[in-house]
Amino acid sequence: MKKVFLTVYCQGGLGNQLFQFIVGYVLANKNKINLRINIERLNSYDRQFELHRFPEINRLYISKINNHNFFAKTYLYLYPKFYKTLKILGIYSLINFFFLAKNKKKFEKSPFIFNEDLLKKKIDKNLSIAGFFQSEKYFINYKKNVLKLLRFPKKKNKLLQNYLDLIKTSNSVAIHIRRGDYLNNPKARYFYDILKEDYYKKSISYVKKRVKNPLFFIFSDDINLVKNTFLIFKEKKYIFIDTKSSFSDLYLMSNCKNFIIANSTFSWWGAWLSKNRHKIVCAPKKWLRAKISTPDIIPESWVKI
Repeated sequence: MKKVFLTVYCQGGLGNQLFQFIVGYVLANKNKINLRINIERLNSYDRQFELHRFPEINRLYISKINNHNFFAKTYLYLYPKFYKTLKILGIYSLINFFFLAKNKKKFEKSPFIFNEDLLKKKIDKNLSIAGFFQSEKYFINYKKNVLKLLRFPKKKNKLLQNYLDLIKTSNSVAIHIRRGDYLNNPKARYFYDILKEDYYKKSISYVKKRVKNPLFFIFSDDINLVKNTFLIFKEKKYIFIDTKSSFSDLYLMSNCKNFIIANSTFSWWGAWLSKNRHKIVCAPKKWLRAKISTPDIIPESWVKI
């Protein structure tokens, strides 16, 4: 009997890769077919595939493919530079369809709107899915399996253990401040707001009213910039996390008890992976600068500030 494959196109950083992989994993298991990952798009974003660092994912031995033709590779190189123009011209999905998959294709309607039809779809022929799939509704019914799949390695270095001890022995609150590409990448700047200090002040105030003696842990992709520009973090109750590893940061963040996240899938996953049943998660009301609806990205139990 011929094997049926579901191919997931991976793109973006660790947070985006987690959404894409988990949706693919759920669909493949639901339909009892094989899963594979196409990592070609990571090259156009100057990103690395990071999911192999989760031991349970690594044990699945899921095949990775990276075999586009010349035209697809050229498109993927140009894609980040001309995305806005393609969107305005209304040919973004058409070009994706033509270049990026030989099998039957399925593209999301929007990165932030749950498409229930995708879960209902019976997959019995090769299918490729491309998108961001940023909603827990795709996998909330499989939460136990997802949490098991995303267990972090047990081995930790001394720096990580020191941070972890502080996090676990306090009423820890993770604060994530996304700068990096949101400041320096034109495409990211078009889509995403740079969250101002006022959002963090309001969120900190909300947490302080509900958590006794909170200890705040600051995570950022530009920790030095945050140290020099955020005056509110000058007190001793704020601890800057500097592991120089997104994977280690996500591990530490997920061990915190409460969260003030950025408009970023990275801290979204940090909060979602927390096992604290009574966690407070503050998230920004406005996720995007661009006029795109985002009704499904923030879970109902989280607080919009």
